[in-house]
Amino acid sequence: MKRTEHDRICKMVAEGEKKDLEHHITHRSGKILSCTEDGFEVSVEGEESHWATPNVSPT
Repeated sequence: MKRTEHDRICKMVAEGEKKDLEHHITHRSGKILSCTEDGFEVSVEGEESHWATPNVSPT
């Protein structure tokens, strides 16, 4: 994912929208909890994880 898309998704999440991501390496899906400068904090199967922006795409 490019930085511009990261920023757009983070704005939507901050406004209360629910967004999901897919991790390109693990092929797992997760729900965005919050944004960080270099990625996303996501909930994956009940656990929290940090995913870097270049490794994900929206679902």
